[in-house]
Amino acid sequence: MSRTLDPRAISAWSRYRKVLNLSAVARDLGISPVSVFNWRTIPDDRLAAVSRATGIPADMLRPDIPKRLAERQPWDAD
Repeated sequence: MSRTLDPRAISAWSRYRKVLNLSAVARDLGISPVSVFNWRTIPDDRLAAVSRATGIPADMLRPDIPKRLAERQPWDAD
C-alpha cells in the first residue's frame, strides 16, 4: 500500500524523536525499538498509544490528521 506522507507529520515526528527516548516508547507500546526508529511518521493505528506514552497530544504528533480523528480510540466505532 503506497501513501503519500504529509511533510507536516514527518517534521513533527522528526522534532519529537530527537528528545524522546524511543526505546522507552517502544517498550511502552510492546514493540521493538527498531520499529519505532524506522517510523518516518507515527502510524495511524499507533497514534493514540504514542500520545499516551509520551504525554504529547496526538494532534501535535500528527498535525496532518484532524483533531477529532487523532483523538479517536481504535475501539471506537466508525
